[in-house]
Amino acid sequence: MTRLARAALLALLPMAAAAQDCTATATRAAVFEVVALADGAPHSQPVTGTGWHLVFAPHPHGWQVRLHDGPGPGDARDLSAVTPPHAASLPNPRDLFGWHFRNIANTGPNTGDVNAPQHLRRFFFSTALAGTGGYKPTPGAPAYPAPDPEDGRGWLRIGDIVLSPPEAGARAAMRAARVEVCLTWPTAATPAPEDREIMGACGLDLGRWHLSDAPAPRLLGGDFDGDGAHDHAAMVRDSEGAAALAICRAGTWLDVLDPAPLPGGLLPAIEAWRSLPRDHGPLGYVDEPPWPVAEGDLIALERIEKSLHLVYREGGEWRAQQVYRLVTGE
Repeated sequence: MTRLARAALLALLPMAAAAQDCTATATRAAVFEVVALADGAPHSQPVTGTGWHLVFAPHPHGWQVRLHDGPGPGDARDLSAVTPPHAASLPNPRDLFGWHFRNIANTGPNTGDVNAPQHLRRFFFSTALAGTGGYKPTPGAPAYPAPDPEDGRGWLRIGDIVLSPPEAGARAAMRAARVEVCLTWPTAATPAPEDREIMGACGLDLGRWHLSDAPAPRLLGGDFDGDGAHDHAAMVRDSEGAAALAICRAGTWLDVLDPAPLPGGLLPAIEAWRSLPRDHGPLGYVDEPPWPVAEGDLIALERIEKSLHLVYREGGEWRAQQVYRLVTGE
């Protein structure tokens, strides 16, 4: 084992005890999911209360696990991309491949001659990647950089594994498995000071409104009015439970949609949001309306598998368009 690999292992050891439990604490949220994989089928499911999606993408040797900041797949960011190692030649704990569990000759169980993670996998994710261009490792950086221990982390426990038959000289594929997943991340009792400063400097009444902790990210960036300057959007609430969408344009002009032009009662129920470029085009839903003629980027507000609305600026006015809504009997 290399010195870098040993250092990375030591950094992960404090998570060993936590990997047997998945309980929220006063400072960290936690979500536990169970996934059944079979027959090389893709699997994606929303992570309760976050707007994230846990994705199991098929691979010739099994599945690759990713944590996306939205349903995607085209414009979703992989929050778990920070998980080391980052060298393509080294097995990553998010790759659930059959050959990890066979010996090098693929004739029996792995007795240690194949250097690969086994039934318990530990990984990291960064909530700061949501709504960005994604994770881009620095060229020449070590394969095992030290993840931020204060960001998201989790574990996978793999059981009921079914592998392809042993075949000397070939690499085994995982055909089926039962995967337990725990995600845990720091809770934020108050917004980061810089987030409050940005919106307060734009004119938001911080005595009335506070920035919501969910959905992530707390501030959404984009050029929402199409003037070439960067804008910020924030989901805000007041002490009486009212919710609004606050948009700061170029750090100067503030618009608070509370909720018009959005339907009443929608904003408190939003589970995920993201910005979309104005030339993005239709999202592929059945019977969705034509893509809006917007002045700048659009804000997509989603209730996972229930509804999706677009907020955009046209003719100097904020408008909203429903992309889909499923009748759920609520």
